Amino acid sequence: MRYLLGLVVFWLGIGPGVGPGSVGLWISGAAAQSTEAEAPEVPQRSDPKTVYLTNGEWPPYSSRHLDHYGFFSRIVTEALTLEGYSVVYGFFPWKRSYELAKKGHWEGTIGWAPTEERQTDFYFSSEIVNVEKVFFHLRDKSFDWNKVEDLADYRLGVTAGYTYGRDFDQLRQDEGLKIDESNNDKANLVKLLRGRIDAFPLELDVGYYMIQSTLKKRDASKITHHPRAVMETPIAVAISRQIAPERADEILAALNRGLQTLRELGIYEKYRTEMMPRS
Repeated sequence: MRYLLGLVVFWLGIGPGVGPGSVGLWISGAAAQSTEAEAPEVPQRSDPKTVYLTNGEWPPYSSRHLDHYGFFSRIVTEALTLEGYSVVYGFFPWKRSYELAKKGHWEGTIGWAPTEERQTDFYFSSEIVNVEKVFFHLRDKSFDWNKVEDLADYRLGVTAGYTYGRDFDQLRQDEGLKIDESNNDKANLVKLLRGRIDAFPLELDVGYYMIQSTLKKRDASKITHHPRAVMETPIAVAISRQIAPERADEILAALNRGLQTLRELGIYEKYRTEMMPRS
């Protein structure tokens, strides 16, 4: 199959709660030029060969600051390009991204797990990436576990509002774990380096991206991860149930076909190798 790279246009919404009239950054992937323009919450969807998806900040999977806007964004873009579609992304805070797509203002949103609750609002594509949460710890500190009860021996960092799987969350609720909660993942990374916690769970790729992009090399080299995942989550593209059913079917069919082709040609793994951080 001939592999085509088409024109992809991105709308970048700046700041939380972006509304109509807010200023964003208009970027044309083909022309490599940038000019300011409004980032609309309700884009004009006039071209049937263009798919309109909201997006957000979750590096290295998606970010307006990364090449190709992250691995996940690149896979979605090129899967649809193979099927003759271009993509418009609207970057918003994640909660807003979800709501705008849920209401059908945008046709869908990327980077979501197909939970039972979300399936009442969206149709989901095939899995784009399987995300593993693992425990990060210092190389010179002994850390091992097989079942969640083994974790009771350690001081564990967690991030407020996150889930770490049914068994972990239940044991935590039962006060069977020594927990030190932080407001964000970076704070847990600092606590780990200072010896205030023994380990903390985080998405494998996200963790190494954070380590390599925010720490000095001597500090980054001190951290490793345990190979056992505490949680695994399939992440996909969500297409709104508020758009016409035949349009939703069209987008999902094209995306899934393109994704299968990327995998069969080895392009998916090539991009993963190039774009994902290495441990």
